[in-house]
Formats: sequence, C-alpha cells, structure tokens
Amino acid sequence: MRLILATLWLWCAAAIAAPSQLLSIFEDGQHLLPAAAIASAEANHLGEIIEFIAEINDGKLQYRLTLVDPLRRTQSELTLDGSDGKLLDKQTHSLTKDAPTLALALMLQQRQQRFSTLIQLALVHSNGYLQQAELDQDLGISYLELKVLDEHGSHKLAYDIEHQRQLPLLKWD
Repeated sequence: MRLILATLWLWCAAAIAAPSQLLSIFEDGQHLLPAAAIASAEANHLGEIIEFIAEINDGKLQYRLTLVDPLRRTQSELTLDGSDGKLLDKQTHSLTKDAPTLALALMLQQRQQRFSTLIQLALVHSNGYLQQAELDQDLGISYLELKVLDEHGSHKLAYDIEHQRQLPLLKWD
C-alpha cells in the first residue's frame, strides 16, 4: 500500500513540476520560443499548422507540430528541437478527402490566415507562453483552443477564428 501511495505521489509531483520546468526553460533565454518555432515551421514546411505542443522529453524542450497539406492531402507530424528549431523527426501520412484535419487546413487557406497570426491575435492580452494550441470546429464554430503557461500555472482559452475574438463561454482555468 505504501508503495502504491508513494508511486501516486511521485506521479502527481511530476505532473505539477512539469509546467514550472517548462516555464523556466521558456524564460532562460537559451531556447527557441513557441512563436519562433511556429514561424519557422510555417516557412520551412509544406502545409497549414493545425496543432502545436511544447513539451519536455528526457529533460529537453521539444515542439511537436501537425501540418496538413490540402493540395497533397497529407498530414505531417514534426518534432523540433526547442533549443535551435532543428527537425528531429517527421512522419507523414495520407488523408482521406473527408478528414476533419483537411477541412481545418482548407478553412485557413480560404480565409487566408496563418496559424502564427491566429496565435498572435488570441494571445494579444496574455503575458504567458504558449504551451499548446489546436484548431477545431464544433457546433458550426471554428476556433483555436490554447493552453497558456505563466507564473500562476496553465490556463486554457478559446479564440473564435471567424469573429476574431476570445470565446468567453469556453474560457476556463
């Protein structure tokens, strides 16, 4: 029983420590910030970014991005080194014509919007660091769901793409 409780305590402590470790890495000035990683991926890889995740793997900052190329109907999963943006891994697979991620990428292209621009608009009143962002559509609303990290912890919010505003009903902490 003690072993189970100790394991549970360690697991919870690691989950709590991860955001503070990520925050200290963002603030150390020696790593590529999320906005720069996103801009680099947009400039150097085909497709529209539809998801971004900052995480620590084996003590190192990594960025995972999902890009969808509507023209080729492919989805690529990129892993970038958080210190310099170097591509660590890339996996690409084909999409069916009715794939939800394909519809999201087409929506960005039709609106002539970029993921990086949506992130900037969504975070204009935030002083935190982007930890995660994902495009989604639900109930006829196209939105960007974000997870922002600051000295108080992680906070989630949603940004309405069509009306270019934060969705108050979907903002939660």
